Amino acid sequence: CVRHGRVRLASRMLRALSGTHANGRPRPRANVWGYSTLLQGVATQEDLPLDMAINLLDEMRSRRIFPNAVTVTSILNACFDRQNVTAAQRIAASLKADAGDRRDRELAWEIDCAMVVGLCRQVRSTGVRDRQQVAEAVRLFMQLAKGKGATQSYLDASEVAAQRPPVRVCNAVLSALVSFGEVEAANKLLSLMDSGATEPPNGYSLCLLMGGYGRQRRLREAAAVWRRLRESGLVDVVALNAWLQVCAQCGQLAMALQAFQQSKEQPLGLNRTLDMVTFATLIRPLVDARSDAAATRALKLWAEMRARGIAPDRALVATMFRACVRSLGVEVALRIRIDLISLNWRKAQLAPFDKVIHAMLPSLGEIMKDEQRWASLGVRAAASLDSEVGELVIGFPEVLRRQVQAARQEGAGWREPAPS
Repeated sequence: CVRHGRVRLASRMLRALSGTHANGRPRPRANVWGYSTLLQGVATQEDLPLDMAINLLDEMRSRRIFPNAVTVTSILNACFDRQNVTAAQRIAASLKADAGDRRDRELAWEIDCAMVVGLCRQVRSTGVRDRQQVAEAVRLFMQLAKGKGATQSYLDASEVAAQRPPVRVCNAVLSALVSFGEVEAANKLLSLMDSGATEPPNGYSLCLLMGGYGRQRRLREAAAVWRRLRESGLVDVVALNAWLQVCAQCGQLAMALQAFQQSKEQPLGLNRTLDMVTFATLIRPLVDARSDAAATRALKLWAEMRARGIAPDRALVATMFRACVRSLGVEVALRIRIDLISLNWRKAQLAPFDKVIHAMLPSLGEIMKDEQRWASLGVRAAASLDSEVGELVIGFPEVLRRQVQAARQEGAGWREPAPS
């Protein structure tokens, strides 16, 4: 029910899980996982009011069903998603008081960790973070790292020493600090993670700091983090993409291309995981370089990406079309369009790029000199011509029309888009 957006129906079903059947047999009892599932549903469905989640939590507690870490994360996410920090703080305080009464140190710890992560989250409507909330998150995080948090008041010294903020919480704070350009503070946090006060950093922790240095064009510091990633064996496609982005931001395309080539020397590892972000990160600065050589290199990367079966997004296609307008020419644009049609792009998706191609097409006379070649690229003269130049219609390319016919015979289910 929750997966299909029927949270209210699921809630009614859960409430019915009490008492007995008409035949006297006891009904299944509601448990913490049922309520946690409902709270997750409320958190992910923005049209549902926060009061619904709060009422579910109150109902759960009234039935003496104690929350767990999933419950806590779900109810606090519902608050932060709706930008109600006050409600999150009130609920966290109440849940921590209950956890203290039961000496449930794990739950109290999870509550504090969930609050740190929630306070560091971006506001959905603006995509930015609140500085005051992040400052409060840092304060709470430092209490946890030093073993002086509110959750420690009822624990003995050995229990306090065993608790360290998990890396996911550290990364939430790192991400928030880097987003505000507080790279030095982020570096101090990484040193704290290295000291053992928290769980040790992972590859994503280092990528966050490296990206912060890149945005400030501090290549030397970023390169040191990249070297640590490689020496620690933590380089995956996310780390590689982050390093390529740093190189692009610092104007070091040669360094980015070198790292890309080195990644392909690992046939059983990194080479297999290269994705669209990898190629887009290289193609965009090459196109922005506005030189024929760079545009040709971008086209080769596009061809390699497609040979790997990686599909582009609209932004990357737009980047390649800019290269076609500036340097590569209309035939390359038409071949890219054929590629998009083979990916089942619809008429509406192709429309803005068709306009670019129309503006690039040569005169009617030039096309009529070699109709067959242009037809293979999907260009033909319109049925009615009002001038010497006439209209040119970009239709379904002949080269793909034959492939479609063959695919239909094999039952592959190709759909031919209407000519634009």
